[in-house]
Amino acid sequence: MSPTNIESRLCALASEIALIQQEEVAEPNTWIERFDVSKSNGKRYVYFRLMEGTTKRSRSGKIQGKFKRYLGSASSAKYKAAKAAIDRRNQLRYLQKQYQRLVAAGEPVSQKRTGCQPQSVSVGSGGLNEKSKPSLTYGQNQLAVLQQKLIAVIRQYEAMMKVFQQQQQMWEVLMRDIEGLFGMALS
Repeated sequence: MSPTNIESRLCALASEIALIQQEEVAEPNTWIERFDVSKSNGKRYVYFRLMEGTTKRSRSGKIQGKFKRYLGSASSAKYKAAKAAIDRRNQLRYLQKQYQRLVAAGEPVSQKRTGCQPQSVSVGSGGLNEKSKPSLTYGQNQLAVLQQKLIAVIRQYEAMMKVFQQQQQMWEVLMRDIEGLFGMALS
């Protein structure tokens, strides 16, 4: 792969990573467990729980989990949201590993020819390392989010200013009324 191909692929991966990180991503060491409950009347119920890994292991070596949240049945919104968050977490890990492999593969070439320092992506935290330089695409995504937040703050400010002006006008009217009352009382 040529250096420009590696750099363009890195930018594309960074963009995909940024898009995934904008949505809810499941915490590490969490998974969904299925539980079957059989009732005495012969009915069988299936429900799901979100589990979190602990440092303890069972005798067979399996990681023991601790109950984190009840998710309900497979058709519940909580279950679907948790499953989607876990899928995003797994996709994020996959993309971050690809990113790191490309950085490792393109590192000698990009440092010699372009003088650029390689970017690094943290697999564990779900974001870019503090030392790394975010790609332009990642920065543009962040800029768009910040612009939307700024627009929302400006709208709130304008609404508050409108309320403030209305209250100021009301106070001015009240002050004139009070001055009028005092003027009539003194005459």
